[in-house]
Amino acid sequence: MSSPCYLRYGIFIMAIIWFCTCVWYYKVAVNEYSPIRMMPLQHKPSPVREHNIMIKADLHRRRADLQCACDELGTRQNLRFNKNENCSAVTEQNTTIMEGKKDKNYKNVKLSHEMYVDDKYKMVYCPVPKVATSNWRRVLMVMGGRYNSTTNISDSTWGNYVKHFPRLSSFNSEEKERRLLTYTKVLFVRHPFERLLSAYRDKIERKTTRLGRRHGNINSFQSFVRFVIGHQASADVHWQTYEKLCKPCDVQYDIIGKYETLSRDANYVLQYIGADDVVTFPGWEPHGTNSSLSLLTNEYFSKVRKSEIEKLYAIYENDFKMFGYELY
Repeated sequence: MSSPCYLRYGIFIMAIIWFCTCVWYYKVAVNEYSPIRMMPLQHKPSPVREHNIMIKADLHRRRADLQCACDELGTRQNLRFNKNENCSAVTEQNTTIMEGKKDKNYKNVKLSHEMYVDDKYKMVYCPVPKVATSNWRRVLMVMGGRYNSTTNISDSTWGNYVKHFPRLSSFNSEEKERRLLTYTKVLFVRHPFERLLSAYRDKIERKTTRLGRRHGNINSFQSFVRFVIGHQASADVHWQTYEKLCKPCDVQYDIIGKYETLSRDANYVLQYIGADDVVTFPGWEPHGTNSSLSLLTNEYFSKVRKSEIEKLYAIYENDFKMFGYELY
């Protein structure tokens, strides 16, 4: 074989070696294979994704538990699902229970309580007094463009909000129904007895408030409990039941947040509706009137008669069952 042939053959072999080296290097560089064993590497999910998966699992479970409770209570109107499903076995991979048959008709749903609406981010929020409603109003006012930050908004959030922003009741029946069908519907709850205690400490115990002056004859938590038991028909919104305020068995809430995981759940809502780049839920720390500490609740309720606690529980029993709360 002549020298030119050897030269061409050598160049051909070197080209093959160079090509194979490049392919191998490319696969190592993009982390598709381990350079030692040439085996696929396992990509770990990011902490943010794992966190969101955990939140989604909690939210799916809460909605499923609510559906189970509503079916058991026999009050459900808008949603149905297979009762053979095991409500306690809802997981991230098994969420078919959440996709119950939807009766796309909210015309017959009568809401006795105001719901807040944000048309830009397509959200409907049912405000429950003593479950961070003031901070939610601050967030909604920033989302609505009236403020740049929640820190610039005074404590008188209710009057500020209702003066400038729409509520569901301001729309006609057709527009109400469209929003209830297509918008993200949000509800936040807390332990019913902790909410009741918060209402007492904030609105009744402090005689400088409107309710405190009106109920000046209520001079202890025990007498407040007796008042609530004896005036169910005319209950104030601050201790009215979730069942009557927000109709959770009639409205299909997409997200049910809890006061016990407030910051996590609230910021997930903002991420879900695409408002997390505009506002962050205000930093939250328990304080005097909004403490969810079970020790504080036990301290107050330890002075209430057992028979009165039983009567009080009967009033809020559906709230306990719908949202998975238990007596201490």
